Amino acid sequence: MWFIGVRVGVTLLALVVTCSSTDICGLYPPEDPCRPGGLWDPVTRRCSGYMALGCFQCYSGPLCQTQEDPLQCQLRATAGNPMVVAEYWLNHSKQEPCDTTPAYYRPAYQRSADASSLPTFILPPLEEVIRELHAVTHNAKTDGHVMVGGMGATMVIHATIIALSEQILQNCTVNCPSKVDVLVQSPYYSGYPSIVGLVGTAQWNSTADPASPYTIEILTDPNNPNGERRSPRVQDPSHVIRDMVYYWPMYTTLNESLSEPIMVFSSSKHEGLAGSRFGWGLFRDAGLAHKVSAAVDTLVLGLSVDAELRVLSSLQAILSEVPSPSGLLPFHEFSQQLLLQRFKQLAAVLTCATLTNWPSSSHGAYAWVKCAEGTDCRELFLKVNLYTLSGQEFGATSQYARLDMLLPSIEFSVLVKKVEALCGGRKDL
Repeated sequence: MWFIGVRVGVTLLALVVTCSSTDICGLYPPEDPCRPGGLWDPVTRRCSGYMALGCFQCYSGPLCQTQEDPLQCQLRATAGNPMVVAEYWLNHSKQEPCDTTPAYYRPAYQRSADASSLPTFILPPLEEVIRELHAVTHNAKTDGHVMVGGMGATMVIHATIIALSEQILQNCTVNCPSKVDVLVQSPYYSGYPSIVGLVGTAQWNSTADPASPYTIEILTDPNNPNGERRSPRVQDPSHVIRDMVYYWPMYTTLNESLSEPIMVFSSSKHEGLAGSRFGWGLFRDAGLAHKVSAAVDTLVLGLSVDAELRVLSSLQAILSEVPSPSGLLPFHEFSQQLLLQRFKQLAAVLTCATLTNWPSSSHGAYAWVKCAEGTDCRELFLKVNLYTLSGQEFGATSQYARLDMLLPSIEFSVLVKKVEALCGGRKDL
């Protein structure tokens, strides 16, 4: 076996020699030597997984070619990294943009010296492309809305809670509370309580009065973790923050182009660019948009120009393609079909009597599984070394578990094998 080690060492040495700078665009080898168990990283000059650490899960070795026992290896289906979307770029290299930003381009903080005209933190060409994207996709109407950028949808939501709660309290004249309540329907995204906890003028209250003028609602539509379409409980639509990061063709059926007072999106779940940290909000109230912009400015002193340029080039590549016969852009159709196939694969092996409720959605970012009464669903999946998120993290019970459907394909195949083993009646389970 010594000659295999020599070949591996020579291959890595050759790649390292050719990668003498960090000009990423020209440093990828003609064929990735790390696939399918990993990806070549021209910056670290070695094989890596999707977080520049090791290989993809259940793979190892210097070139990530060693596949571990799919039933014994640990697989975490918890993070929600949008690798299923990113696979479009891996499989369509001709469409994949590869840009570098020169050091002299906009090196200053992207702020405004005039506090009365705070920036929206979005480069004009990028804003135009985002509005075009919504028009082509038919998921949101942007006319009459001010667009404000942030470091991901999480920051936009955080800044909106700050701005909206302050606006509500400032407009109050009689019997004013010290904080507004934030209501979220269960099951909810597990990060919301922490976000609300960072805002001094708001407090988490799952039993808040939806008719109260001092209640804000965060509405994830479609919902994380169960993929359901939802209607708000809070009666005032201007007090509803719609988290719409999954309202794209790959995750759900788009029945209408929405035009709500507050709508939030992200490049993480759409383009698969989670590492770039870019999101945007659409606000019908220009005054509120100004306050959100001020909150973003306070939190991070403006956004990354490099991230915006990466998003811009990616969206331009997506919109440059001709829609398929289905009417979808090839980018959306690729991810949609892949997720549809994954749900079918998982449904075919999820046949345990212990798993009593398979999600009704045919595609989406996550599978929300209900186990038999009295069963800790997360603990059940751990029997095959499959790590999921317990329903308790989403305001539900341990009878539920969320499975990540966004894994790299090579990892998702391992997930299917684990579930098949769990439902196959293995004697040692």
